[in-house]
Amino acid sequence: MVRKAGKVVKLAAQPLLPSSFCFPGPKNYISPDFLVNWLSSAFTYTAMTDYPTPSNFLNPLPAYPVKEMCKAIDDPKTGNDTFEKLYGAANMYYNYSGKATCFDLNDNSDPHGLGGWTWQACTEMVMPTDGNNKESIFQPSEWDYNERVRFCQLILDVKPRSDWITTEFGGYNIESVLKRFGSNIIFFNGLRDPWSGGGVLKDISKSIVAIIAKEGYS
Repeated sequence: MVRKAGKVVKLAAQPLLPSSFCFPGPKNYISPDFLVNWLSSAFTYTAMTDYPTPSNFLNPLPAYPVKEMCKAIDDPKTGNDTFEKLYGAANMYYNYSGKATCFDLNDNSDPHGLGGWTWQACTEMVMPTDGNNKESIFQPSEWDYNERVRFCQLILDVKPRSDWITTEFGGYNIESVLKRFGSNIIFFNGLRDPWSGGGVLKDISKSIVAIIAKEGYS
């Protein structure tokens, strides 16, 4: 559904747009890229905070917010309106408290300090990521190191050190590295956490063990 957002938003006659977004420029126009990023951020951060209890980590959210987001998408009141379904789902993340009157897609404030992760991803932890539209709701993407370099230099004026973390701590074939140099380590991963896919999910030795919580969070 996110993949369709760029096409949907071009329909300037959408009655939902003027009442839902704060327009700093020409009325009834939103950059498709800004909107896709706004939607993607809502879905990504909701998955990252899909806790079994209400939370206020990034935004005020109910317990199991992904389920609530799915309810918004499946709301029969939205009919077959793709944009309204997407908007309803994102609204659950950005405005569960009901206090927001409109959303400014040009707002570059960083109340949670997430820019620190951008700095780390541009210096110490260069994490190659890509995606496809067969197993994901998001737009397909391919990892491009040169594009990451351009981004980091433009935003932070730094060049990524792509080999630093694996040189410093090891990482390729982490099982053999830890067997040689590690001991007395417990790796805990909750499989509801999207980041658990990058964790150690099986025992490596008698003293390097993995504890898995299928319905838990790391």
